[in-house]
Amino acid sequence: MPLFRFPLLRSRGINLRYRKLLSLSLPIVGSMLSQSLMNLVDTALVGRLGEDALAGVGAGSYAIFLATALLLGLASAVQANIAHACGAEDRQQQRAVLSNGMLLGLLMSLLVVGLFWAIKTPLLHWITIHASVQAIAEPYFDWRILGLPAVAMSLVFRGVLNGSHQPGTFLKWLALTHLLNASLSFCLIYGHAGLPKMGASGAGLGTTISLYVGSLAYGLLVVRTLHPSCRLLSLILLRTMLGYVIPHSAQQLSFALSLTVLFWIIGLLGTAQQAIAHVLMNLSLLLILPGVGLGMACTTLVGHALGRNHPDAAYRWGIDGVKTAFVVLLVLGIPLWLFPSFLLSLFLPQSNLIATASPLLIITALMLALDAASLVLNQALYGAGAGQMSMTINIVSQWCFFLPLAWLFGPILGGGLLAIWLVQFAQRCINSGLYTWIWRQRHWQPQPASLD
Repeated sequence: MPLFRFPLLRSRGINLRYRKLLSLSLPIVGSMLSQSLMNLVDTALVGRLGEDALAGVGAGSYAIFLATALLLGLASAVQANIAHACGAEDRQQQRAVLSNGMLLGLLMSLLVVGLFWAIKTPLLHWITIHASVQAIAEPYFDWRILGLPAVAMSLVFRGVLNGSHQPGTFLKWLALTHLLNASLSFCLIYGHAGLPKMGASGAGLGTTISLYVGSLAYGLLVVRTLHPSCRLLSLILLRTMLGYVIPHSAQQLSFALSLTVLFWIIGLLGTAQQAIAHVLMNLSLLLILPGVGLGMACTTLVGHALGRNHPDAAYRWGIDGVKTAFVVLLVLGIPLWLFPSFLLSLFLPQSNLIATASPLLIITALMLALDAASLVLNQALYGAGAGQMSMTINIVSQWCFFLPLAWLFGPILGGGLLAIWLVQFAQRCINSGLYTWIWRQRHWQPQPASLD
């Protein structure tokens, strides 16, 4: 049977499979929306201040993305250890994981804040070469970097709730956090409700305040249930959790660094191009989340199937995940190619920027759907114990193919943003084709013994 032939959903078994995929992926997508939505809200609110402000917030956001990447492994570390403790019905161990996770999150976030505060000026000057953009990026970055301890604590609390099968609880407070971020940032940017008019840096302060409020709300829910204690701190458990944090954070750092390098390459074209790219990249990062969420659901389902020695079931979960992601991403992309100018007008202040960005948004919409196989099967391979293969494909395609060619065809040969986006389109197609071929070959199936 061809890999991408879509079945009619008449069979109750098929319906149940797709429901299971969606029920697992939707809470994951919701919890991942946080960072992308905050960046997108800041982008929309600052857009009316001009292209320098938009590019400045973009530069500051990518620097913050690098810092945050170093902490992202906290969520998976806490989730894995909480899940083991819940499976063993060991309440004391659950409290110990929370206690040690909070300490690890606090220590790591303070170290990252100190590191990035020390290197912020050379980092921002590398990300963007334009002095007018740098002048806006630095104060925005200053406010955002102070919010990292809140980010770390939120990741710990999210790991506890996901690991104890309560992902929906995290989502209930997420909407409140984003509502507060949008309203507070708007007032601080433009000086409403008696608050000072801070311009682009007001978006940074508003976001940081909302992060602390959200973290406090999540913390009250978790702490009230598990009651962490200093007496439960353990050097052995801290080392165990750090062993989960380091590889995951390293992969996230590689991804964040590649986006930052791309933003630097686009900066060689000019400030306007950086402003456009910041909008398009944030929209893309937001819209791919359903594909990522379905892929993470496949990580669990493929792993479980192989653990039960059902390789055919594992193979089908990968297929079903790709089919579902393709349909979802195709539907999400329809408004992008039907109404590009309208959507871009929500973020970009000038008609000439909108005209330049519109064809790029249409390419982005098509690229989202064609990226479905890459997004899902990348994660499914982790569930099959072939994470090293997946990581190698991503790093090689990004650092040895896309970024060098984007630099060559964009600023060096004069192709501009359109050339960079076409190179990215080609990379996504190649990745999806490669992942599809690997999945169909099933070379990953003889390795179930490596699964946890």
